[in-house]
Amino acid sequence: MEKSHSLCFANNTLTINGVVQVVEVDEKEGHFKLEKCTLVIKGAGINIAKLDKDQGIVVLELKTLSNIAYKQTPTLKGLFR
Repeated sequence: MEKSHSLCFANNTLTINGVVQVVEVDEKEGHFKLEKCTLVIKGAGINIAKLDKDQGIVVLELKTLSNIAYKQTPTLKGLFR
């Protein structure tokens, strides 16, 4: 069963539900693995305010949010014969 995810942005706070793994976060960019893709957040002053691994919830505080993008997770299916 595929897990869904959601994003909520209000008052310079971004809440992400459905996070499987926090890959990387710095002041300008964050990478979060979801069930079938990676979510990339770009901005300034990015800081993790809350992390709940059991629920898959990440709350980010940001000074500015400039971009939200999804990157397809590469698969090895069909690569080897």
